[in-house]
Amino acid sequence: MLSDFSRGIDNAIKKFQLVLDIENAIAVDMQGKILNAVKSQLDSIERKVDSQTMDTLLEKLIREDARAAAADYQRKVEFCHDKTCETMLSKIKRWANNVEPNEGQIFWLSGLAGTGKSTIAKTIARWADGEGILASTYFFSRDDAKLSEPSLLIPKIAFDVTEFDPSAKEIIAEVLKKDKRVLYTSETIEKQFQSLIAQPLAELSPRTAASPRKLMLLVVDSLDECSDRSAVKEIVHHLLDFLDGSNPHIRVLLTSRPEPYIRDAFNDGVKQGFINHNVEDFTDPRDIENYLHDELSKTYSQVEWREREDFKSLVEYSGKLFIYASTALRYIRGAQSTGDPLKRLERLLGRRTGASTNKAPYEKLDRLYLGILEQATDTNDSDEMLRFCRILGTIMQLNDPLPVSALVELLQIDESITNLRIQLGSLSSVIVVPPPDQPDTPIRFFHPSFSDFLKDRQRCTDRFLIDVSGTETFLSLRCLEVMVVGLPGNSTVRRSRLILQYACTNWAGHLAKSYPGDSQIRGNLKKFVQCCIHDWTRTVKTLLKERIIYTIVTSLETARDWATQSECIKDVSGIILNHYRRLIDEELPRAAGAFYESVQSTGRIEPCYLGTRFAILKEVKEWASNKDSETPSIFWLCESGGIGKSAIAMSIAQWGAEKEINNFRGGFFFDRQASQCDLRSFILTIAHDLALFYLPRMKLIADVLDSHKLDPEALIEKLLTKLELQEPILLLVDALDECDEEIAEKIIALLSMLAESTPHLRIFLTSRPEIHIQDAFKREDQRTFVLRSVDTDDPRSGEIEAYLCAELSRIDGDVDWQKRKDFKTLLEYCGDLFIHATTAFRYISNRNGDLETRIADVLKLNAGTTPDENPDKSIVNSEEEMQTRKILSMISGLRDTLPVRGLVELLGVDETSLRNRLKGLSCVISIPGLNTPNTPHIWPRI
Repeated sequence: MLSDFSRGIDNAIKKFQLVLDIENAIAVDMQGKILNAVKSQLDSIERKVDSQTMDTLLEKLIREDARAAAADYQRKVEFCHDKTCETMLSKIKRWANNVEPNEGQIFWLSGLAGTGKSTIAKTIARWADGEGILASTYFFSRDDAKLSEPSLLIPKIAFDVTEFDPSAKEIIAEVLKKDKRVLYTSETIEKQFQSLIAQPLAELSPRTAASPRKLMLLVVDSLDECSDRSAVKEIVHHLLDFLDGSNPHIRVLLTSRPEPYIRDAFNDGVKQGFINHNVEDFTDPRDIENYLHDELSKTYSQVEWREREDFKSLVEYSGKLFIYASTALRYIRGAQSTGDPLKRLERLLGRRTGASTNKAPYEKLDRLYLGILEQATDTNDSDEMLRFCRILGTIMQLNDPLPVSALVELLQIDESITNLRIQLGSLSSVIVVPPPDQPDTPIRFFHPSFSDFLKDRQRCTDRFLIDVSGTETFLSLRCLEVMVVGLPGNSTVRRSRLILQYACTNWAGHLAKSYPGDSQIRGNLKKFVQCCIHDWTRTVKTLLKERIIYTIVTSLETARDWATQSECIKDVSGIILNHYRRLIDEELPRAAGAFYESVQSTGRIEPCYLGTRFAILKEVKEWASNKDSETPSIFWLCESGGIGKSAIAMSIAQWGAEKEINNFRGGFFFDRQASQCDLRSFILTIAHDLALFYLPRMKLIADVLDSHKLDPEALIEKLLTKLELQEPILLLVDALDECDEEIAEKIIALLSMLAESTPHLRIFLTSRPEIHIQDAFKREDQRTFVLRSVDTDDPRSGEIEAYLCAELSRIDGDVDWQKRKDFKTLLEYCGDLFIHATTAFRYISNRNGDLETRIADVLKLNAGTTPDENPDKSIVNSEEEMQTRKILSMISGLRDTLPVRGLVELLGVDETSLRNRLKGLSCVISIPGLNTPNTPHIWPRI
């Protein structure tokens, strides 16, 4: 019985244990699943955050205003009409799909204006998108300043590539994370191309070497409409270099007019990795015939167009120019037409000429444009014609197209918006006139060839010829007038935001192309500079999101150049230079009390006493003047406190600022009691001094000032790179040990980086021999700096003796101080510390009584005893002594210096008694301007 009972208990225990084990296993399994689920969710969140961070970085590649302008422009470009340009399209498609190594990777499609290059480019882009090989498209356009800017091309392609091939996202995002400056418009095309295209795509290749890369087509249209010809050459050269047999999966389709500078860019080097075809060579007359027939039949289906002789003449007149055919179609189907299409076609063909020749390829197109203009003007009144041409010229020369309402306001014509819309409607075959329900859509020409015609004296008649300089003069004058009466603070007339924005951002562009010396512009420019420049600057800062300082500076530089040509420079030059200084002060605020001028003016740091520290000063001056690029860029004066490092720094700064030397460009004098001892304040102060010194080259550094908020640590390097130094320049950093350890280490790293990248830079740095500073220098390239202490062979005691002897002789010149025992005792107390000597002298000079007694008092203080007679009787009283200690403690503990009156308010004491007490402590506390009502800041001397 007992054995059975025992076995039963054992079995029950085993079952219970088994249940526990099962439950534990289930719990552990559930816990694992929960942990895995949580980990998976965290990983998903982390990936999502990383992806969002990458997307945010990559979005910076695209300027929003340029994106919107590009979308608007591309909507206006048509696709090739069905069954047209088939030969050319087939040739491009075969090339795009061919990865044979002997096949050129760049297809340059050239052709005259109006031959359909953009239409072909857009059609190929649509086809490539359907095939899954379209990586990027970019359409240049001279009609919009944002679409003619070369620096936007490479970032746009890089962004599109990341969308086409997501594996490129991380690589290009990392590039932007490390160096956002590649986005700056001041960066070279070369740096943009290498950083955003060449290097990322080269890095992608090894990752997918196991399988062929996906075909990738880039389409860049109207390269000739880029605003910078030299940039076009660079783009072509970089593409040829990059695609020289490598990256065979990449194809680039470029279109442009056959401009000589573009042809030269392709033929400059030995590289032949491109194919060139002319559109006209592949244009089939049947293409234009089919296009005209189909389009006319859509509107007028009852007419048998192919049977009509006038239709055949229209086809003949069109020749190989699709722009002629499309313009003729718009005229025949004109919105303002009241007659039937056959009569309009008859009027169109009324100006019959012979066939166009190679020497005059646009002759028929010119006749077409001329006929349209003449039919739109039924007057010979000279004032009416002047007004008509002014409207056309304004639309043609606007840097950014404007809607009808803004155009009326800018033109300042006695015309309603409706009437102007009606008049422009008679030109609807050559001008895009938005309908009334689209009041914000800008007016623009259908095709650049119309603009070319209007300003070419060889092609256009005098009646319609546009005086470009005269139009620019008018637009410049109107922009100045709009700002003078419409800017906030000067407003006498209410202006629309759009017209004010246009005037503020484009007046200088028009001024540069206007007639020099125009009397009306001179008067308005003088008024603008004298009365409106500050309001204009503030307005530009609110209107623009980027390139703010660049816009301001380049505009003012243009004004100076125009004023110089117009012999009115005295009226504007000084104001503009002062405005530059104000801009620098605002954009690069200096740390109060840390820059050279403030330290010098307040006397916080005094230079070396005349004749002292000769050896070290001589060595530093020789180093700072050495033009050898192999010279170490950093001179680190490392010595314990009280030796006079700051005095040496001040002496070097004063020497470098002399006209004969003139190589001192800026400095930062650290003070642990100052509130602005952070890295940003240091960078902005040095950058401010650099920018201010190179004021005449303000245009060079405007982009840097615009972008410093993106990457402040790169600001100084970028400034120095822009300035392209050819002679040694001196920067100074004093008392680095008085800032936080982390900041000191970052500054050393920054200075070392500058030293490596700028061989003509000389940086004089002083500090105590703190461990963290020594360790920071050990991490840097030892060749970039030289370490010195005040030379042990330098007879410092002799210098201190000379200093005290000279200063005491100014009080009593009849005494032979060097023979006096108390003088020698004082020298012994001072030892090697200049700060000891200067403090002792201030104590002696600021006290009452005969000189011997004052020296005896300072010797007693050095011996640790109290002088017999102390003019500050309050120190005898313990309560007064506590009050003095409180004042000293408060001053030394402040994070920022205060004026006397600020200290009175903080301590809650009487101002007169505080002034008297501070005066008694003037040997250790600097109190500039004590007797003036506006007392400057005070700080401890030691």
